[in-house]
Amino acid sequence: MLSEKARKFIEENVKLMKPNAVHICDGSKEEADELICQMVGNGMLKQLNAYENNYICRTDPRDVARVESKTWMITPEKFDSVCRTAEGVKPIMGNWMSPEQFEKEKHSRFPGCMNGRTMYVIPFSMGPVGGPISKIGIQVTDSSYVVLCMRIMTRVTPKVWETLGNNDFVKCIHSVGAPEPLKRMFFDCIMHTYRLNYGSNFSFRLIVNTRYYVILKFYKYGLLLAELQNMPL
Repeated sequence: MLSEKARKFIEENVKLMKPNAVHICDGSKEEADELICQMVGNGMLKQLNAYENNYICRTDPRDVARVESKTWMITPEKFDSVCRTAEGVKPIMGNWMSPEQFEKEKHSRFPGCMNGRTMYVIPFSMGPVGGPISKIGIQVTDSSYVVLCMRIMTRVTPKVWETLGNNDFVKCIHSVGAPEPLKRMFFDCIMHTYRLNYGSNFSFRLIVNTRYYVILKFYKYGLLLAELQNMPL
């Protein structure tokens, strides 16, 4: 069922984050209903009565959307990801981190971070599965809330595995950590179609693939525009 590349990605992250169990998501209503029941039972979700199938999920008040200072783009060269500015002036369009520093940050957060929890493996497609411009990815997370959100934002189905084959895919990694909102960081490894999110349980930040695709699209568009206009990179 799983391709060699997909299996390797999952096994590497199981070894790194050490979850107690691994669940391969199928995107079914039965799966969602079971997760909702568990989350209501442990207080993570509270049912609202105004509408059918309506729930509220709260997070740490320190865990908010506006965390640009903790969001980093990882590229070999600084000006592959941020604009050029005068000396001493900080770019306002993003934060750059070297691959070497990224590895240090990653290994100060992710080892063993899923201990005691379940790792959910989510095969997803941005757009119809098999569509000409659709993108396939695999997200691993220890948040059941992410699983529910991904069913809304993307196509989550076993058909993704069949369509993917042994081709490349976007690798998305998320963990709530302890959770640790004060240590949360968000990494976009543009050159390797790789995104990591640590320490947050805020909804927008959890759906790491959507943000990644927006960044990747504009990054590639910017490179193309610079090439067409003979602009220095």
